[in-house]
Amino acid sequence: MKNLMLVVVCLYSFVMQGQSKTEKLLTQTEWVNSDLTYLRFDDRVVVSNFDNFRQEMSYEVDGQKLTFRVDYRVGPDPRSEMFDFKIRELRKGKLVLEPMKKLAEVENTLKKINYKPFFKKKQYVFYDRNQLRSTVNLKKITFHASTCYGICPSLSVEVDVDGVVHYQGRKNTKLFGSYTGKLSPQEMLVLRKILNRSRIYDLDAKWEQKEESKINPRYNYIIEDYKGNRVELNTNNQHPILDQLAGFFTHIEDRVEFTKTIERYKFEQSKNPKHRVLLY
Repeated sequence: MKNLMLVVVCLYSFVMQGQSKTEKLLTQTEWVNSDLTYLRFDDRVVVSNFDNFRQEMSYEVDGQKLTFRVDYRVGPDPRSEMFDFKIRELRKGKLVLEPMKKLAEVENTLKKINYKPFFKKKQYVFYDRNQLRSTVNLKKITFHASTCYGICPSLSVEVDVDGVVHYQGRKNTKLFGSYTGKLSPQEMLVLRKILNRSRIYDLDAKWEQKEESKINPRYNYIIEDYKGNRVELNTNNQHPILDQLAGFFTHIEDRVEFTKTIERYKFEQSKNPKHRVLLY
């Protein structure tokens, strides 16, 4: 009997170690492929972009099964919806998933999970975000953010190739008004690293926001490079690969020692009226 218990304990420990290794590999990076299908696992939440639809769900790992889950209530009753992927391959730098069921088996059974984008391909091959770099020979980048139904900061930031920063804080920001400063060489390296891993040119060519958000802030990105390219990305439900870039700008007060200016800086504005942030 003791030997049997020892075997059970050893098997359980082996399974748990396997799941721990799987979760560690899943969470150590952001996963993306050339058509911008995307996954990020963090703190029991998965942020996904399939077929240009962004979703945020909880997730569970059970052996080679990866489950996306949404919990909700109908009146006092708790409900759950789940969608399962088979993990065909998972190693450092590469993740291969495929849906465990066919579209006909789940059609009209899920209402909270947008499942149809998961069936655009029979199999999804993802790579470490850091492996799919697209260098931006940066000349200048301008970022505008609006408020939201909450405490989202409304601000504008411009950074040029030398790290010179112009800043305007409008609402829910640590600094209010117009300021100027300069990013250190180390912080410029951080910005370039994020920018070069954000698939800017692919987003410009391939990505289109398919769902409107009623609660998110508007973000405008205007990127100019030394090849004469100008990329404008306006969104109120952005592709999640841009989250790091947005985070850099919305917390830039922590990265720069700013000096207040009397004159209000004239920022570049998006030429596209859709989701344009109004400066006031």
